[in-house]
Amino acid sequence: MTTVTDEMRTTFRQQGFVMVPDALSGEQIATGRRVVTAMLECQPYADDHVGPYFLWPHFPSPGHPLLDFYRETGIGELAGQLLRADLAVQDPDFAQVATTIRSGRIGRVGRTSTA
Repeated sequence: MTTVTDEMRTTFRQQGFVMVPDALSGEQIATGRRVVTAMLECQPYADDHVGPYFLWPHFPSPGHPLLDFYRETGIGELAGQLLRADLAVQDPDFAQVATTIRSGRIGRVGRTSTA
């Protein structure tokens, strides 16, 4: 697993965000994209929609594919390295999936026309 450095921790505390190189492998990124694509196929945007599109999945018991992805990749443990020692990361109850639907697409889920 990737380790957060003191420099990253300082950047996070000063700026409110930090880039963590190699936090996910290429295979994990591909898996995450498949999970989000499946979610978008279940809750599609309107055919004439262009611009930001959001999903707010809630995580019921026992789980959800996106929550499973979060757990399997160790994202929570990585985030925990940014917190003070007396704070703990808890599994989320919901998430935000944000994407942008571009004009000129020929189909759903991010496919675009090259014409």
